[in-house]
Amino acid sequence: MLQSGNGRTTPIQGLRAYRTAAAQFQVGDKSFQVQLRPEVTRLAFFMAEGQFTIFSPENPLTRDELDLLDVIANSILLDQLLPAQLVSMGFSWEIPDEALPGLLGLESITENTLQGRITQITQGFAEAEVSGKVQGRVMGATSQMQVAMRFQWSLMDRRVTALALALRDNRTAGYVDSPFQGTVRLQLTRQRRPEPQLLTPGKIPTLTFPPPEEQTRLVFRSSSGGFQIVHDRRWYVVTDAPDMVVFRLVDQRGLLGQCNLARSDFQGTAQLTLAAFQNNVRQTLGNSFGQFLGADEMESPTGHRLLRIHALGRTDDLKIHWIYYLLGSPRGGYYAAVFTVDDLSWPLFEEADRKFMEGFHFLEPTAATATGSSSAMSR
Repeated sequence: MLQSGNGRTTPIQGLRAYRTAAAQFQVGDKSFQVQLRPEVTRLAFFMAEGQFTIFSPENPLTRDELDLLDVIANSILLDQLLPAQLVSMGFSWEIPDEALPGLLGLESITENTLQGRITQITQGFAEAEVSGKVQGRVMGATSQMQVAMRFQWSLMDRRVTALALALRDNRTAGYVDSPFQGTVRLQLTRQRRPEPQLLTPGKIPTLTFPPPEEQTRLVFRSSSGGFQIVHDRRWYVVTDAPDMVVFRLVDQRGLLGQCNLARSDFQGTAQLTLAAFQNNVRQTLGNSFGQFLGADEMESPTGHRLLRIHALGRTDDLKIHWIYYLLGSPRGGYYAAVFTVDDLSWPLFEEADRKFMEGFHFLEPTAATATGSSSAMSR
């Protein structure tokens, strides 16, 4: 820990080193494992104004790695549960809303009945029980949690040293995930080490708090598609198929946009003109097309030909912005990206498409990426 605080008026800052971190997941009849890569085993964390961020100061994390690390009851945040005043046997207190989003993986709290009660005080340690209900919001979903926990802390340095948690979560569908019901059970202990074993002098990366934007970005790699994208962590993958990847831009304000990304049916890199691309967009949108708001031909950050068309139209009674990209591939042909943003979200979108495409990079060709073609030219 580099700086202790409450994460609201006083930021929390720190650095962790992992020997290994892995988890096995079972979703329906499919199982998969997530393991932290060796190049991202030193992670920093920062909490200010109630917002908790884990980030890699050296290499971007994947979404799976971030989900592996940003867990319920993260030990970094456990001390937020402690009462502010001196305690005695039988003392009870309400757990404040501000302590819960980071601990329970929520964006905001709409209802909270959690109360703690001291059950034992002995030899400089106190033990407490906490129970109640919590309702909150995360990525457009409503989460209803039944929570029960027991924990012990040191009265001298106000550090939680052990915790047992049982949590039942009933969550509705959101912008990214399907509805689900699940139970979390965990036990953990915390111990101080006299000296860090993995963070010796010379192995501590340069840190800046709050973290710069480039250190909070995530990386998505498609081996079958032959590309990777380093992107704002507000972009979530909702479909990862061999022929198309679909991202959604989501934050606490709601669903701000979507991007469909795939290899294009267009062939060659020289014959397609900007005018021909505009004509194709108009035909694709059909009766939904209204007008063009922009048309640009440029060079991508990786030195490849890049075409961008911005069209405004209407679907039913809603105005829609469509932003079409064609990016010349070193293997011939194009990749196509289609961003869809409704007119109400457009002021909040803030040209997120340009930043997204700036993070697009081609991978070295493999047998898996040398063939196959699809189209993202859809509404």
